[in-house]
Amino acid sequence: MIKNAAALRTISILLATLLIGMVLGAAILGTVIRGRVGGMFGFMQADGFTQQMIDASEPIDAAQEARLRNLILPFGEDVETTVQQSRDSILMVVQRLEVELEGELTEQQREALRNRIDEIGAGIEQRRD
Repeated sequence: MIKNAAALRTISILLATLLIGMVLGAAILGTVIRGRVGGMFGFMQADGFTQQMIDASEPIDAAQEARLRNLILPFGEDVETTVQQSRDSILMVVQRLEVELEGELTEQQREALRNRIDEIGAGIEQRRD
């Protein structure tokens, strides 16, 4: 009986260690992914684009950074405008798709599709802010 208890204790400790390792690994992976995706979305806004271009130009002094910021910011604004126009274009395509699917889907399927589209749109807006 003591051997079984010792074996059970050993297995329990190993499983607990494995579980803790999996949780920590998932947390670290989530943080890394969030950081990379956040950087990508920051790149799509004028200030984020400008800052990333300046960061890529380092090392620079304060005077050069100010000059670069003034030069790069208009391009960042162009990027932000282009991204917004793309979002608007995608929204129009999705709206046309919904119209086309209207006769093919049941009311329940249309509602599920609408909910999913709204979730995706809300996620994009949330990342943008």
